[in-house]
Amino acid sequence: MRPICLALLGSVLAANTVVSGDALSLLQDEQATFDPFESDATNQAATGIRLRVELGANLLDNLDPQSALGEFEMHPGLDVGASVGYQFTKIFGVEGQVGFSWNRFKEWAQGTKPAIDATGDFFQVPMVVNLVVRVPLTTGNMEPIFGEDAELIFFAGGGGEYANGTLTAESQDIFSIDGWTFRYGAGAALNARLTDTIKFGLYFRFGRSGELDGTQPVGADLTFAALTNYAVGLNASFRF
Repeated sequence: MRPICLALLGSVLAANTVVSGDALSLLQDEQATFDPFESDATNQAATGIRLRVELGANLLDNLDPQSALGEFEMHPGLDVGASVGYQFTKIFGVEGQVGFSWNRFKEWAQGTKPAIDATGDFFQVPMVVNLVVRVPLTTGNMEPIFGEDAELIFFAGGGGEYANGTLTAESQDIFSIDGWTFRYGAGAALNARLTDTIKFGLYFRFGRSGELDGTQPVGADLTFAALTNYAVGLNASFRF
């Protein structure tokens, strides 16, 4: 009987040792990975002030004076943008954006008449407020495709713009535009990590403005139809 009791006692002690060792191991692992500030650090990295800059090409649809004067075709031009905003959560934020675009006149077409060369510059300075949505692309198998810490940014909003331009054809000033109108638009950017605080990638933006008044040296004043812009290029996003 005594040997049986000793055997049972030894088994209990051995089992207790194994259970205690497993519990200690789990506790050590939990202590090694537990970080009471991890959520705060992650939240600080996801929220805060953001700066985004853009540089690319601007495509402006034909200017239409809504009259017998015809339409005016534009060359592709320059697009520049700068946005400052605040990211409230990992997904949602707002920003104020100021831009600048420049296009040159290309041709003046009047109905069935052959188009004639036109010269002159057309400038736009949009100022809008956007809602921003950031979509991380680092889950699943997306990161190897888009790059480390990649994200897709969507933005849309509205505000106003200042426009200025003068068209010259056959050595004569045909009309000029100088005024303000409303503007709205939307766009997207695909960025990957460049440094801990900088992301770099591509952007596309669509913008549409209201009607604009134009003046002619000789003849009635003009009202131009809404302007449509398409911009594409490179952008960089900075986190502060």
